[in-house]
Amino acid sequence: MNSKFFYKSSSLLFMMLAAHSTAQAAENQVSAETEKNDETDDQNASTAEQKKVYDVKQTIDATATPYNFTTATTENPVQEITPVSTETPAAQTADVTTETPAKTSVEESVSTETPAAQTADVTTETPAKTSVEESVSTETPAAQTEEVTTETPAAASVKEPVSTEIPAAAQKKTTNESAATVTPEPVTAAPVKTAEVATKSVTATKPAVAQTLTQQSSSNLTQKRAVTLQRSAPKTLSLSMTPTTRARTLAASTSETNNFILSQNYTVPTYKQDFAADLPKIAYRNGVGKPEGVIAHETANPTSTIYGEVAYMKNNWNNAFVHAFVDDNEIIETADTDYLAWGAGPAGNARFIHVELVRVYGKERFAKAINNYADYIATNLLYYDLPVDSAEYDGSGTLWSHRAVSNFLGGTDHGDPYGWFQENGYTMDELAELVTLKYNQKVQALAGTTTPPVVVEPTTPPAAQPPAAPPVVTAQSKMARIKTATAPVYSTVTSTTATPAAEKANFTYYVNKKADYNGKSYYLISDETGVPRGWVESDQLTQATRSSEKSVTSKFKINALATGIYSMPWAMESQKYDNLSSQINQAFNPTKKVTVNATDYYFGTINGFSGWISSKHLTAASTSLTGIKTVNMYGKTPSTGAKIYTDINLTKVTTSKPYIQYFINKQGTKDSVNYYQVLDENNKVLGWIKDNQISQKTARVLSTAPAPYKVTSSTAKIYSMPSGGSSQQLLVNQNLQNQYFNVIRSEKVGASVWLKGLLPATNTTGWMYAGHVTKQSDVFSEMKKVTKMGKTLSTGAVIYTDNNLKSYLPGASKQVQHYVTTQARKGDDTYYFVVDAQSKPVGWINSKNLYLNSRKIVSYKKAVYSVTSPDGALYTIAAGGPSQLIRPLKNDIGARFNIVRTEKIGMSLWHKGTLSSTGLVGWIAGRYLAPVTTKVVPAATTLNEAVARQMTVNPQVVYADQYGRTLTRKATASEVRASIDPALFKNDATQKYQFLSLNSSQGISAAKLNTLLENKGILANQGAAFAEASKLYNINEIYLISHALWETGNGTSQLSNGMGYHASTGQATISGTKYYNMYGTRAVDNNALNSGIQYAYQQGWNTPAKAIIGGAQYVAQNYFGNKQFTLYEMRWNPANPATHQYATDIKWASKNALRIAEFYRRIELTGLKYLIDQYK
Repeated sequence: MNSKFFYKSSSLLFMMLAAHSTAQAAENQVSAETEKNDETDDQNASTAEQKKVYDVKQTIDATATPYNFTTATTENPVQEITPVSTETPAAQTADVTTETPAKTSVEESVSTETPAAQTADVTTETPAKTSVEESVSTETPAAQTEEVTTETPAAASVKEPVSTEIPAAAQKKTTNESAATVTPEPVTAAPVKTAEVATKSVTATKPAVAQTLTQQSSSNLTQKRAVTLQRSAPKTLSLSMTPTTRARTLAASTSETNNFILSQNYTVPTYKQDFAADLPKIAYRNGVGKPEGVIAHETANPTSTIYGEVAYMKNNWNNAFVHAFVDDNEIIETADTDYLAWGAGPAGNARFIHVELVRVYGKERFAKAINNYADYIATNLLYYDLPVDSAEYDGSGTLWSHRAVSNFLGGTDHGDPYGWFQENGYTMDELAELVTLKYNQKVQALAGTTTPPVVVEPTTPPAAQPPAAPPVVTAQSKMARIKTATAPVYSTVTSTTATPAAEKANFTYYVNKKADYNGKSYYLISDETGVPRGWVESDQLTQATRSSEKSVTSKFKINALATGIYSMPWAMESQKYDNLSSQINQAFNPTKKVTVNATDYYFGTINGFSGWISSKHLTAASTSLTGIKTVNMYGKTPSTGAKIYTDINLTKVTTSKPYIQYFINKQGTKDSVNYYQVLDENNKVLGWIKDNQISQKTARVLSTAPAPYKVTSSTAKIYSMPSGGSSQQLLVNQNLQNQYFNVIRSEKVGASVWLKGLLPATNTTGWMYAGHVTKQSDVFSEMKKVTKMGKTLSTGAVIYTDNNLKSYLPGASKQVQHYVTTQARKGDDTYYFVVDAQSKPVGWINSKNLYLNSRKIVSYKKAVYSVTSPDGALYTIAAGGPSQLIRPLKNDIGARFNIVRTEKIGMSLWHKGTLSSTGLVGWIAGRYLAPVTTKVVPAATTLNEAVARQMTVNPQVVYADQYGRTLTRKATASEVRASIDPALFKNDATQKYQFLSLNSSQGISAAKLNTLLENKGILANQGAAFAEASKLYNINEIYLISHALWETGNGTSQLSNGMGYHASTGQATISGTKYYNMYGTRAVDNNALNSGIQYAYQQGWNTPAKAIIGGAQYVAQNYFGNKQFTLYEMRWNPANPATHQYATDIKWASKNALRIAEFYRRIELTGLKYLIDQYK
């Protein structure tokens, strides 16, 4: 709510002003008791009709107990507005009399009008228990005086005075001084204290409003606004002909909190504003200044204050913000209520004002906060001309809790303020009751007193009526019009006051709710936006049945009976948007229909207006196209797209995207407008498009002869239709240059030539602009790229060098391998274009003269392989012929082959690389190679340190003298360095086996291994056992066989050939079951035979195979247990030099490497896994 609020009036006030103009016509009206003439006969008739006692249960005094009383006022309009003055006009004085009534009762004073030039006596009744005397100063024009009585309820019982009130134009004002007479002073904006009585009314605009008719507001903004309104309209709007408000019986509040609030006469605090600087201003869904209700929130923060909440919101409004915060002492607006806030999800934000209740503790503080809370809600509902209608139970109304938004609208899952209300014994129903009370009081305050003057005798207040049954609300589907401008309109079903319909009687309304209450039926009327406008009694309405809305696709024309297009069905003249006089015979295509009584109304848009037209004013459009003829064109939709009518009657509609090209095969006419039948790229008929929604181009077929083309433009695109739109492009963001395009049709579309064909690379059929492609041959019908290998037959082949097959190479090509790049068709023959090993073009060869193989590039990954078979060969091209041979590999077994590329030709792998033994580059079949794995192992020391440590353990040189005797001597440091430095021999074909990984099986077959075991005694033909042992315990097969041959003397030792064992004596025997030991396992030097056989017996090695396999486990555990996995590591232990070394001979590793290399050579294989030690 912004500051402009205080200077504008609600529509309710304007209706009251309109009513007041009628009252001014009876300027010289006098009371029924004092004077009667012809002019007052009608007035008195009206007054007599109003001499009813209206029960006003909402107007409660300080005792807060149920009661009924009657108030009546009269109003004397004047012909002109008298400005506020500090001087007393001539011949005018104001006598003020202060009367103190008895403690038990208050006497009722009845005032009558006094002829001109008389003085005005002002009597003020003061409650017996109060000690404040109040004087009232009244300023009266010279030609007009009146007696004014101001009533304050007594503490015990109240007798109701009948008072008259001077219009705002008379500029009556009130002072707080106790004096018999006072000089009038200007009206001020000073607030009135709680205990004081003011005769100035509280207006209906958006400030705090009095809690009872005598409760005061302390809002400075209220005082400022009140002055403005008094200059525009009288404070009291009781009319001589009809009352501005009507009262009905309403049960007294059963809420303990509400009764406590009303008994305290709390003062509503001054509204404050504290807006964030960059707060957005976004309109509600119905527009700026058009909220549809208020959501009651609660902060749910037990420790915060209102200032903390406001400060936090200002700093974090981009996450959420509300319109106001309220506690027991403050009402602080934080956002303009003319614009939406972000407090309850998308649906709630677009509709409602948000107010947050800040937690305060204690009965009285909670009650004061609820009083301010309800007052703020009632003020905003009245300001925006909205009734009080709780949405808690049906999701429809103007007063919502956050929980109701969650339940009915969604977009949020909060349940406030229910939790905080429950903690304090309060409910949303009680809040709705209190808001209703305050709303009614604000209406009364704005309108003045509630009934015209009547003369009644003081009577004892009637006994309290039993509470009325709550309204019974049911859903309805009707339309309604208010019969008269004087018909009462209630803000809620239970409201005690109503406003006359006034301008509302000129409109038709939707009716969606009915309420039965106190024996009568009431209907909630809502405008075209769905905003409720109040409750009206059934007999005050002209009603019509209304069906549910239905979607339609009917087509009409406006006929000559049309009176206009309206904001709602069954609308009145005031709801007309346009008279449609310029739209006769124009098309009207509605989207929905509703039936009111027996008449259909259609909703649609015409002449820029969207609204409802009666079916009586519409004529069905013609049903079908005429003059249909065949055409041959293409057409493209505009940037706005187009409607496609899927039937010949143009009744069923779908839509087309912008810039879509269609084939047009038919043209028809309807109402002098051309329509074109369109087909998509699959020749499927889609429907008819209106002439102005498709641009047409002529089409002419140029050729249907197939021919190969190649894309020559980097900007070329292929479309599903010739000259298609961007959404019809088939291969987006792809460069098509150098691709073949096999054309099957060419057409001229408008002035451009377009070709239809196939892109074989992607198997895409479409249209390309002729300027982006070039024809490739006159004899071939199509071309496409392929990736194959082709070897000419041994009988030879002719190679053509041009695309028209006219030129050819001399001689015939025999058994020459080529790369095949292109395939072409000529009649029933297929030709292939081939290139040589260097990708140099060669020419076209008929497929009948080629042996073709598939070709696939596997990888460009570099790898090191080893030649493993003498049967392989090195070629200039993969799978090359005899003329393309570079070198046989029979002398290159074990040579490294450094691979740079791998391809799959047919079912075989071929590798391109460099043969390390010769430096030649070529291709070798994969079956003749095996991968070599080399892993670098960091050593613990530098090479110099390793040599120094070795010298401390007496390294030996083993040699033979001239007599063949084996001798030893200590090695020199240079000799040790020559034997220990890996860089000197790691690439040597033989000495590389010092680094062979012995703890890794190579998967060599049993047959290959048996080759090494020929004539090896007990080990002969045990290749299968060694292969199994290798796999089980991950030991290199060649090393395992070498170890067994060494320990068994080539399979001849007694231990390996088996012996019996006598368990009782622990001795090996020549009888009994034999047990075998192939690796000298546990054979102690001083008793090798007995200890070795004993261990074999214990392990159950009763066959050579068991001994080979079982002993391998022992070897793996004991020989590799110290992480020494190569011959080099066993001899030199680079991880910890000069410790745990297997020999002292500096050539031990070299000698064993020579032995293993020989074994590999004999089986024509090479070692594949290596561990190279590298010193720091």
